[in-house]
Amino acid sequence: MSFKLHQVAIAVAGTLLLTTGLSAMADSTTDIVNALISKGVLTEEEGALITKGRTDEVDVQKKKEKKFSTSGVKIRGYVQTRATSLIGGDDGINLWSDRSVGDDKSLGDADKNFLIRRARVVIFGDYGDHLSYYFQPDLASS
Repeated sequence: MSFKLHQVAIAVAGTLLLTTGLSAMADSTTDIVNALISKGVLTEEEGALITKGRTDEVDVQKKKEKKFSTSGVKIRGYVQTRATSLIGGDDGINLWSDRSVGDDKSLGDADKNFLIRRARVVIFGDYGDHLSYYFQPDLASS
């Protein structure tokens, strides 16, 4: 094999190895091919054949890199309440396991007939294609 043909084969093999690697190196692959053309290792036609599909791949990769968007923030939530009233009244009842039962002397100054058991706000959404978030704080926990 002649020396010139050997150099061309090495340059083409190296370029193909570089193009199958990371897409972020697409610009450097084109730069290497241009340098080989300017040094006379590759002809213009050979360089054009090697970089033929690279420009489209570079454009697609740049569009993918810029695509980082949110689909919007979604907010929802719920409240669970309890209102109790005993038939005989709440006088003298002190039920420590349920704060909604009892009179004004049983557990302090709180209203005993109405209780917010759960109050939750859910905030969720997506960042890009591979990252999601979901927040759900409990606003009525004791």
